[in-house]
Amino acid sequence: MAIFNHQNGNLQESARILRRAIGIVPPYPPAFDVFAAVLVELKQFAPAVTAARRAVALDPSNWTFVRTLAIALTLQGERESAIQTVEAACAQMSSPSPELVLLLARLLAISGRIEQALTLFDSLLDADPTNEALKGERIDIYGKLTTDVSERRSSGEAFAVATTGHLVQDNGRSLFWFNTPPPAKESPRFLVLTSGNCGAIWFTSALNMHPAILANCGIDHPIESFFHYPMKKDGSRFLRAAKPEHFQFGVRPEVMGPILAEHGLTLSLNQRLYHRLGWFVFDELESLPLAAAHRVVGSVHAFSATEFLGYYRRDPAILGGRRVVTANMIRHPLTRHESNIKAFLDYRPEHIRILAQRLMDSNPNEYKLLERKYKVDLSDLRTQAVIVSFRYYNVPGHLSNEIISFSSMIALKMEDLQSDRDYFSMAFSVLTRKKLKVDHCYLDEVFDPYNLGLGRRGPTPQGTRPPSAERQWEMWSDFERDEFVRCCRANGIIEAYQPYGYDFSFMR
Repeated sequence: MAIFNHQNGNLQESARILRRAIGIVPPYPPAFDVFAAVLVELKQFAPAVTAARRAVALDPSNWTFVRTLAIALTLQGERESAIQTVEAACAQMSSPSPELVLLLARLLAISGRIEQALTLFDSLLDADPTNEALKGERIDIYGKLTTDVSERRSSGEAFAVATTGHLVQDNGRSLFWFNTPPPAKESPRFLVLTSGNCGAIWFTSALNMHPAILANCGIDHPIESFFHYPMKKDGSRFLRAAKPEHFQFGVRPEVMGPILAEHGLTLSLNQRLYHRLGWFVFDELESLPLAAAHRVVGSVHAFSATEFLGYYRRDPAILGGRRVVTANMIRHPLTRHESNIKAFLDYRPEHIRILAQRLMDSNPNEYKLLERKYKVDLSDLRTQAVIVSFRYYNVPGHLSNEIISFSSMIALKMEDLQSDRDYFSMAFSVLTRKKLKVDHCYLDEVFDPYNLGLGRRGPTPQGTRPPSAERQWEMWSDFERDEFVRCCRANGIIEAYQPYGYDFSFMR
């Protein structure tokens, strides 16, 4: 009867029955656990903790009892006690349940112990590498590595001048080398960090147009990427020369399987461990078939700067101790955010609907006011994408945080890379450590209108370029403009970007 009443929302009656039951029958752990859960829902946290402790004392090996106790402690404001309880329970179990480990990771994350939380997420993903929910939650936690602006700045500076790193100047520009400045004879390697939506696929394809450069874009296996995106490398040629060892770090079998079948090849494929990418990204590139024919190897958009900082903090020997020149790719936050909204619409529409509904359910009056004020349709998918990108993910704020945090790292502006030959040549020189030269024929190919239109959606007609920031501002609705202004004020976005020459005067 107690469980029946609980399931039907009759919490007070369920609590009354359970209170009598645990006082009459011999100690029965599940009764105390259910009683604690009911008391939590009634917001009676102190007695809930007492009941949950009784359940755990009677059966300390039951992870669901430990979870109930941890939740009750957390809601009562005793988060540290909750963490210690779960840690102690995990230590006593020969094989802690994934659910309990996940609970501990979440508790550590909301307590600000992000790196410990990430370590636990990594262990869970090692055991379940295809769990998309875990991957998404882990990515969200990376965004919480730093919060305060001054803390973000000092963290980035510490990253840049760490004992295993070296900050050097190149024509007045700050460069960051991992380890020490490389010896003259070592082959150049580069790592272009970015949070996306700033022409990473185009830039990779432009670099790959040079016959001496081998670059991958993103987090997937390079050969998989060569087939999937227009990156100016012949995926079929690489695949024909590939052997099983070239796929040792895993792929997406659901993507590579059909590609192999189409080419009449059969290989055993492992699931890719994306969260280990920082430790094998260059091992994989350098071991590719045909890699030896290239003098310069690099990776673009495998990590954001914030994400890579998380790797580096946990293991300064990241990238295998290689000497790698590192740059951060940026773009005007307004056009970049429009690109982010379109990416949400193209690739994550159902995810957007779920998150938007969650936001609207949490504060229905606020969203009704927005609907009336701006005359927007909250059921419209684009409107929902705008809400989620600004109000759930705070995408522009996150990007400005990186601009502040990593001001010591050279910034490559997408707009200048795509419009200024001299600027592109400078970036090319930096990334290749001046070991390679650009000529007019190569630059003519890079700046051909067709190639300027390459991106994640493939080539655009006659290389049509995205609207300028001012033009995009004019195209946005009043709702979208006000959301961007609110975000700018809350995150200091204009102040963060103005040193890089970005214009916001049209917003007035």
